[in-house]
Amino acid sequence: MKALFLTFHGFHATNGISKKIHYQVRALEANGVETHLCYLSETQGIKYR
Repeated sequence: MKALFLTFHGFHATNGISKKIHYQVRALEANGVETHLCYLSETQGIKYR
Protein backbone atom coordinates (compact mmCIF):
# COMPACT_ATOMS: atom_id res chain seq x y z
CA MET A 1 0.00 0.00 0.00
CA LYS A 2 1.17 3.55 -0.71
CA ALA A 3 0.29 6.85 0.96
CA LEU A 4 1.00 10.51 0.30
CA PHE A 5 1.03 12.65 3.44
CA LEU A 6 0.49 16.24 2.26
CA THR A 7 0.70 19.26 4.55
CA PHE A 8 0.40 22.95 3.83
CA HIS A 9 3.19 24.22 6.06
CA GLY A 10 6.87 23.55 6.62
CA PHE A 11 8.40 21.57 9.45
CA HIS A 12 10.26 22.78 12.53
CA ALA A 13 12.08 20.54 15.01
CA THR A 14 10.51 22.31 18.00
CA ASN A 15 6.94 22.38 16.64
CA GLY A 16 4.65 19.81 18.31
CA ILE A 17 2.50 19.38 15.19
CA SER A 18 5.58 18.69 13.06
CA LYS A 19 6.71 16.04 15.55
CA LYS A 20 3.29 14.34 15.50
CA ILE A 21 3.27 14.24 11.69
CA HIS A 22 6.72 12.63 11.63
CA TYR A 23 5.60 10.07 14.24
CA GLN A 24 2.54 9.23 12.12
CA VAL A 25 4.66 8.77 9.00
CA ARG A 26 7.07 6.49 10.88
CA ALA A 27 4.16 4.45 12.25
CA LEU A 28 2.68 4.00 8.76
CA GLU A 29 6.07 2.90 7.41
CA ALA A 30 6.55 0.50 10.33
CA ASN A 31 3.25 -1.14 9.35
CA GLY A 32 4.29 -1.66 5.73
CA VAL A 33 2.83 1.46 4.10
CA GLU A 34 5.15 3.15 1.59
CA THR A 35 4.72 6.76 2.73
CA HIS A 36 5.86 9.95 1.04
CA LEU A 37 5.80 13.21 2.97
CA CYS A 38 5.23 16.39 1.00
CA TYR A 39 4.56 20.00 1.96
CA LEU A 40 3.83 23.21 0.10
CA SER A 41 5.67 26.44 0.79
CA GLU A 42 5.15 29.84 -0.75
CA THR A 43 7.81 32.50 -1.10
CA GLN A 44 7.39 35.68 -3.11
CA GLY A 45 4.11 34.39 -4.53
CA ILE A 46 5.68 31.20 -5.92
CA LYS A 47 4.58 27.84 -4.53
CA TYR A 48 7.19 25.11 -3.99
CA ARG A 49 6.97 21.55 -2.78
